[in-house]
Amino acid sequence: MMFSCWSLGSLAERIGRKKVYFLSIGLYSVFAFGCGLAPNFLIFTLFRAGMGFGDGGLAVTMYVLSMELVGPTERTYPGVMCQAFFAAGFVLLACLAYLISSWRALIVVGAVLCFANLFTWRMIPESPRWLMLKGRVAEARQLLTWIAKRNGKHLLESAFELKGPGKVQPQSGSVSILDLLKGKTIRLRTTILSSHWCAVSLVYYALSLSAGDLGGNRYFSFVFSGLVEIPSYVLTIVALNRWGIRLTNSGSLLAAGAFCLLCAGFVGRGGAEHFSIGFSLAGKFAASASFAAAYLYAVELFPTQVRNLGVGVCSLSARIGGIAAPLILLTDKWGAPVPMLVMGTMALTAGALSSVLPETLNKPLPETLAELDLHS
Repeated sequence: MMFSCWSLGSLAERIGRKKVYFLSIGLYSVFAFGCGLAPNFLIFTLFRAGMGFGDGGLAVTMYVLSMELVGPTERTYPGVMCQAFFAAGFVLLACLAYLISSWRALIVVGAVLCFANLFTWRMIPESPRWLMLKGRVAEARQLLTWIAKRNGKHLLESAFELKGPGKVQPQSGSVSILDLLKGKTIRLRTTILSSHWCAVSLVYYALSLSAGDLGGNRYFSFVFSGLVEIPSYVLTIVALNRWGIRLTNSGSLLAAGAFCLLCAGFVGRGGAEHFSIGFSLAGKFAASASFAAAYLYAVELFPTQVRNLGVGVCSLSARIGGIAAPLILLTDKWGAPVPMLVMGTMALTAGALSSVLPETLNKPLPETLAELDLHS
């Protein structure tokens, strides 16, 4: 996943969001079938790595494509609802696992569900922003005319102009990860967003992995850990519309860090399980909200020219946090509160750093790196 986040993200900047999205679905489905039928552990591991490669490109490209198909005032809803469906899948997995005892059959069922998405090719358009940025104005015109007709709107000719203080021209050249480090503005945004994604992923997955500590039926605990995310996404939409994305993004991660530190004060103490469980769930609630806002924030801060690549690099940083999550949980051998103290400290630091980024809610998306430098 770490490799695919930036490699497939870079490919999407060259050949388009839609092609990479469906390529990722195909790769994930094929390798998932292979996992379910693997004859030994070595083959299983290789196919599992292939699944991770496909999943990394799928998640990033799907999100960027969905955000580039809507206007500034409508981005909040698809941006957050993508995360809500992730939580729904979290719950569905537990239900399927309860009904299907064989892990092989469970993986194959998941592969079939993923493979079915390939039949939506004709339903999902290419990003009109990407088409215009590549100079394919005729295709963008046809697509936007069709969308306007379906929505009962009249399309203005100005819709086909790339707007910006410097009359930014369409970009035909390829981009690389080095382009995220060249300018001062894009370098600062990449660094802060990457640290934020790493921290929120660490907290989110560490708290998810410890869901079994809730006690009782493990399937119920897993379902409950997923269900707690859904109201957090509803609250995120309200917070975004009321206070803006910068405050919601940094504030929710700061809250997650505070809940982790509060949990550290009760974890491992006899008779205080209810407090530790409560603060742990509150931390998962806040981390889920921050994850949803972080996706939206990254899409709005990176220009179209490097948006898929930028979100891919952020997702790569999140994979680092996800890899570190189980290792952080092992630090409880030095004391039960240690994992929560580490998570809380990282979340508070990253949340404070992200508060310096600009507000972007309901503002036009930047198109190119040159336009970003002009605005800054």
